[in-house]
Amino acid sequence: MKSIKTKITLTFSLICIFLVLFSSIVSYFIASTAIQNESKEKILFASQKYSEMINGVLDGQAKILNEIAFNIGNDQNFNETDTLSYLEKKLKVNSNVTDIYLGTNEKHMLDGAG
Repeated sequence: MKSIKTKITLTFSLICIFLVLFSSIVSYFIASTAIQNESKEKILFASQKYSEMINGVLDGQAKILNEIAFNIGNDQNFNETDTLSYLEKKLKVNSNVTDIYLGTNEKHMLDGAG
C-alpha cells in the first residue's frame, strides 16, 4: 500500500511542479513581450518628439541660409567688405548661429564671425 501511495504522491507532485514551471515560463514570455512593446512605443514617441524639435531647428537654419543666399545673390555689386558686414549683422541677429562662412569664386573664404 505504501508503494502506491508514494507513487501517487510523487506523480501528483511532478505534475504540480511541471504545471507551475510551465505557467511560469508562459507568464515570463507574456510579460517580456508586453514590456518590449511598451518600450518600443515609448522610444518611438520620444524619437518622434525629438525629430520634430530637430526638424524645427533645421527649418529655421534653412530659412536663414536661404535669406542670406537670396540677399547676397541679388546683390549686383558684390563687395566682400559689404558682404562681411552683412554676415556679421546676420550673425548678431541670430543667436542660434555661431558662425557663417561664405566661399567666393575667387577661392576666398568670408567669415561672418570676423
